[in-house]
Amino acid sequence: MKKYILIIKTITNDKLSKSLIGGGASVKAPQDIHKIALRNGYEEYPIILRGYKNKLLFIVVLFLKMIRLAINLPNGATLLIQYPSLNPKMLYFIFPFLKKKYLITLLHDINSVREKGELSGFENKVLSNFDEIIVHTPEMQTYFEQRLRPGIKYHYLGCFPYIAVPDKEARQLGVGGEVLAFVW
Repeated sequence: MKKYILIIKTITNDKLSKSLIGGGASVKAPQDIHKIALRNGYEEYPIILRGYKNKLLFIVVLFLKMIRLAINLPNGATLLIQYPSLNPKMLYFIFPFLKKKYLITLLHDINSVREKGELSGFENKVLSNFDEIIVHTPEMQTYFEQRLRPGIKYHYLGCFPYIAVPDKEARQLGVGGEVLAFVW
């Protein structure tokens, strides 16, 4: 079955934005993951939005495009969503349309954990909808295994460790010998 990575791009001043909407995560990490996913057989599923001045219109258009994505993806397809590339509230309302898809997320930033030191009940509900979760460290994996629903598969990336003691040496992030980034 096909594998897709969700990419959200905006058009501003009739130019396609080169950056990804990160929703709280830095732009560099999502761009690196995007490159790695493409090299590992994922196809880009872009959602292209105009830079609407009216925020409500932007949200409605994004929501409708997400519904269209859910309908157009074949049942059983894998969809990788970088979290939080979309607002968790929007994700929560999109999940019923994605029931027959295999959902993977790569966690970049968890607002409730970062701001309050504990996973919120709402983010627990949102994250529990994923079939697989990719985390940055074994500590993150343990943290989420203890809090989210049982049955989720976990993988840890071993880079971008924001919930870990910083490394003293830079690590290389790359595929097939090609270095994409150095991370501390």
